[in-house]
Amino acid sequence: MRPKQKRSRKTYRSLAELPKTFVPVEEAKRSQAKDAAWIEKRFGPEVLRITRRGRPPKGAKVEPGRVRSLRIPDSTWRTLQRQAKASGLSTNAAVRLAVLSWTAHSAERG
Repeated sequence: MRPKQKRSRKTYRSLAELPKTFVPVEEAKRSQAKDAAWIEKRFGPEVLRITRRGRPPKGAKVEPGRVRSLRIPDSTWRTLQRQAKASGLSTNAAVRLAVLSWTAHSAERG
């Protein structure tokens, strides 16, 4: 078994020795605004959540689900995947959302 080698880290004696990694303020603000808009679009309060990740809270009623098989053309599936990803959803969540909205719409029409 070989002994662990210590990693050598570059140390600097003063701030003047640090490498210059300055980002102009305007560029930093644009980058921050772009990141904030992406986060808001993907995880904001308007994003519909069908299920939460992880185990449900103790005592919560959870309707059991079963695995279903669908026969969908490959081109339709790829389009579904692209649109789901653009909306910040998994493909499974997008299919659930489509089915739920379709069944709710059908129930309203009678």
